[in-house]
Amino acid sequence: MPGKFVVLADLDGAAGVRNPHECFPNYPEFEQYGVPHMAADANAAARGLFKGGASEVVIVDGHLIGQNLISARVGAPAHLSAKTLLEELQGGAVSGLFLTGIHAKTGTPNSFSSHTIAPFLAARVNGDIVGDSLLVAYLAGALDVPLVGVSGDWVACEEIQWALPWILNSPTKTGFDRASVRHHNPDTARASLEEIAARAAAPGAGRVVKPSREFRVELSLARAEDAQLVARALDGAGPPNRRVFAHAGQDFVEATAFLGTAVGAIYPAWVDGLGRRARPETPGGYTAGGMLDTALIERFMGPTAPYWSD
Repeated sequence: MPGKFVVLADLDGAAGVRNPHECFPNYPEFEQYGVPHMAADANAAARGLFKGGASEVVIVDGHLIGQNLISARVGAPAHLSAKTLLEELQGGAVSGLFLTGIHAKTGTPNSFSSHTIAPFLAARVNGDIVGDSLLVAYLAGALDVPLVGVSGDWVACEEIQWALPWILNSPTKTGFDRASVRHHNPDTARASLEEIAARAAAPGAGRVVKPSREFRVELSLARAEDAQLVARALDGAGPPNRRVFAHAGQDFVEATAFLGTAVGAIYPAWVDGLGRRARPETPGGYTAGGMLDTALIERFMGPTAPYWSD
């Protein structure tokens, strides 16, 4: 279908990524393996979308603080956007959104690097625990942009297909647990990804996705110190033992502003899974220097924590 398509590229679910060190800039494996695999998946999706008839493909960096990909790694005629996903969608004239490198939601034990939005967070919409892919689909839907396809971790693809049975998807690997995988041959996985993306560009391949009714978004935090930061950012107070924060409304763009404020209080400038840059927009605290503290990463890649006790 002629038109502009946006590829939101994440890293964790990319083909060939199989070591937690490949997901974080603290380690040499990040630039050596992680980012090239992330770019290769995004490029495969772009090639497929062009093959399917797209007239323009824009790639948005959706990992950590969104400063991983460089134009030299993006294959022409696709181009790398300097904008966030939200800014691209708000620009209008977007025919569809394709997600690469997706990972499963927080609490999924057999999916590599499973999390929602950022470490030590979980999210619910209308009582259902959700992951990044569905949140991004709702954001795109609020701007009448259809989600046309996804690729990434097998469990993540199954997760989004459970919510959206019609979605075209291309698994890249199978997780043993949150820190190890049986990855599929990257070349074979990307050939499949390219084929799926070509089908995703066809008229009617995707759908505009919106919550079924006036929605309630809840964000739960595993760590008390993080909850205090979020409470101060949202309402200027930090009640003891408060771990869950909620936003109710009908506009999912407003919901992502709520999420951006909450996540930005912990991880300034974070973009992963939000579609917008969390405020404040300058890295600091846990994201100082554009990377997470190594001890935080090691804890994050361990067993998942409880989130909804309150």
